[in-house]
Amino acid sequence: MQNDSHEKFEKLCAYLKSLGSCAIAFSGGVDSAFLLKTAHDLLGKNIVAVTVKSAFLSEAECNEAVSLCKSLDVEHVQLDVDVLSDSEICGNPKNRCYICKKKIFNMIIAEAERRNLSCVCDGSNIDDTGDYRPGLKALSELGMIEHAEAFLFGLGFSQFRVRLHGENLARIEVLPSELQSLFAYREEIVQEFRNAGFSYISLDLQGYRT
Repeated sequence: MQNDSHEKFEKLCAYLKSLGSCAIAFSGGVDSAFLLKTAHDLLGKNIVAVTVKSAFLSEAECNEAVSLCKSLDVEHVQLDVDVLSDSEICGNPKNRCYICKKKIFNMIIAEAERRNLSCVCDGSNIDDTGDYRPGLKALSELGMIEHAEAFLFGLGFSQFRVRLHGENLARIEVLPSELQSLFAYREEIVQEFRNAGFSYISLDLQGYRT
């Protein structure tokens, strides 16, 4: 069990390093705190913690998030959202968590894009996937890029990026020296990206660039 945990942690570290920069969706909870600390150790000033303050986040949780970011010397952005003014959420539908989570993460994604950070990382526990968690459905839809990049990383590519165009077109950037290697996995990449929700998969012939 210990070896398995160590292997998973090493994979997490390698993946975070490959990102170069990121925004951490930070609630102040244990899972997001672990992710924040690990990302900070690896990427330093290239990360930003983003906390979205809503009626569903207690003052104690918010204060805890502020305190931890200060102790780590991590830049902390706090965004306010009035989720209770959303008629869809106030109607209390079964998928209200999905609607709320998607609204919150769209705000975090916009903040990451504004700061030119490569992606948004969330510390959801894998155990949550066994329950009915409509909030995770929202993350799944918004995380098609993360799934695709994790797959390319697993194939051994080191410097790359997947860009989203519209709702269903993925543009892959890899180092010019790795273009031929990418073609060797063409069928596997097409299948995996389609599983992630993309209808069109393209390769940028200019190669990877920041």
